[in-house]
Amino acid sequence: MSRLRRLLRRLRAAAVVTAGAVLASGSVLTAVTVPAQAATSITINGSSGGRTLDGVGAVSGGGGNSRLLIDYPEPQRSQILDYLFKPGYGASLQILKVEIGGDTNSTSGAEASHAHFRGDLNCERGYEWWIMEQAKARNPGIKLVGLAWGAPGWIGNGTFLSQDMIDYYLSWLGCAKQHNLTIDYLTPVQNERKWDVNFTINVRDALNANGYSNVKLIMGDQYPGWVGADQAAGNPTFRNAVDVFTAHYPCGYLGPQSSCPTPANFLNSGKQLWAGENGSQDYNGGAKAIARGLNRGYIDGKWTGYLHWNLLAAITPNIPWPTVGLMVANQPWSGWYSVGKNLWAMAHT
Repeated sequence: MSRLRRLLRRLRAAAVVTAGAVLASGSVLTAVTVPAQAATSITINGSSGGRTLDGVGAVSGGGGNSRLLIDYPEPQRSQILDYLFKPGYGASLQILKVEIGGDTNSTSGAEASHAHFRGDLNCERGYEWWIMEQAKARNPGIKLVGLAWGAPGWIGNGTFLSQDMIDYYLSWLGCAKQHNLTIDYLTPVQNERKWDVNFTINVRDALNANGYSNVKLIMGDQYPGWVGADQAAGNPTFRNAVDVFTAHYPCGYLGPQSSCPTPANFLNSGKQLWAGENGSQDYNGGAKAIARGLNRGYIDGKWTGYLHWNLLAAITPNIPWPTVGLMVANQPWSGWYSVGKNLWAMAHT
């Protein structure tokens, strides 16, 4: 017997029991007329040009917002990680974007660089490697993204978009290999600050020449607005270098996410479109907005990826945005944590 038939039988049985109880009490049972619903025809076409969803995810970075998680005792630490990454359990995140550490205060703290100075290399610094490893252990299919908010001062003698930065990306990808991690996407420009067509092309060429042709490039991660589609339309080399266009807060910053438009030139670009960063609201207070944005973004904006900032609030309360995330986990000394309504909004999607 199908689930639908079982459900209908239960509903009928419940109706009979309720009616019997009302009549037994001496009350009058009044029939309610429900208006007929017009038939709706839905055509399903498996060969249509619909956009394949890349996934729903979150961002660990833009400071030390995930820093305290690694210090949690067991079993609480594993419980938190399961809520975030375990398929079919909690948020079941499908994409994880992490900060490429740069020894700089990048929003709410800092993430350590793997190369403090020219010639330095230490692939064990920071906690992002550990978070990616834990995510992969729970969901081997999760997609990993790297993005730099800043860089050490020696990079390009202070010039972010430089050959030093390209080499910095390559060494970071090499560190990922040492941790048995495959990075799926890389944003080759600076978060919400600097981007450049020729620099992006040079990064693409360097990746291809060094065995990373499988790493897809994201263009954008800027605020406000989308960038790059006009340049891609007139530059085939740039267009071929880019796989995904992203924007930050394309539904509006700290708003209800009820309107999530995408400019026509990006819709017509032929590229995947992501909300590269959304959210920034309290771990309970942002749930309604997230639920709207997840739907409106795909339906109206034609996005195939939605990334929430941030992953979880694992920072001390004296640091900015102390309750922003899918969860709060700011007491490793006691093991206390709280699962947010934001997480359940993503879980339902």
